[in-house]
Amino acid sequence: MSVQFSEINDLEDRLNDLMAKSNEDPNIYEISQALDELIFLYYQKKRA
Repeated sequence: MSVQFSEINDLEDRLNDLMAKSNEDPNIYEISQALDELIFLYYQKKRA
């Protein structure tokens, strides 16, 4: 399974958006899920 850099960039953007929103309405679970997905894809890409 090939991970595209655009997927990683999209996740980073989503994570940044969630972190910005967390200042107004904290939702640690959503941020945690986005970060977990980003880390998973990053290491999957590194192993490929």
